[in-house]
Amino acid sequence: MQFTFTSKNFKITDLLSNKIAEKMEFLKKYFIVDDNTECHVTITEENGIHKIELMVFSKAGILRCEEKDKDLNMALDIAISKLEKQISRNKERLNRRNKAALAETFIIDTFDIKSDDVVVRTKSISPDAMNLEDAILQMEMLGHSFFIYLDQESDQYAVVYKRNDGGYGLIEIEE
Repeated sequence: MQFTFTSKNFKITDLLSNKIAEKMEFLKKYFIVDDNTECHVTITEENGIHKIELMVFSKAGILRCEEKDKDLNMALDIAISKLEKQISRNKERLNRRNKAALAETFIIDTFDIKSDDVVVRTKSISPDAMNLEDAILQMEMLGHSFFIYLDQESDQYAVVYKRNDGGYGLIEIEE
């Protein structure tokens, strides 16, 4: 597993990075962890409160959690526990999911933007090539309401989103 450590107002020592890597070994119980599996660890400290954010990019999907605590070790243990619960929850969701629901017809919805809406955050992404099923899985695992990806079949960008009725919608981008 490849680790990327980032910190703010905090120095990450070799001892701490090794401890985090050792604790992240639990992932091997749930899916294949190889050299291509990336883990981004961000640790910040403000007013004596440590915040740790873990993002794992694997073939099984993207897992993310964050935790704050006065004790960094406690925050790390709770964050890892959250990751484990997230994996378990998504595994159950996949087992229960009716695969026929993916074959439903997707409807393109239009969204109204109000003039008083303000952009509060900008994020750049690099969509990965995948099929619709994988995109829905990624969206569900991240807990997001939409997911942008590069469709493997059409080689064009697409957006899958969660509809209010519990189904999924697909927006395909025409050239």
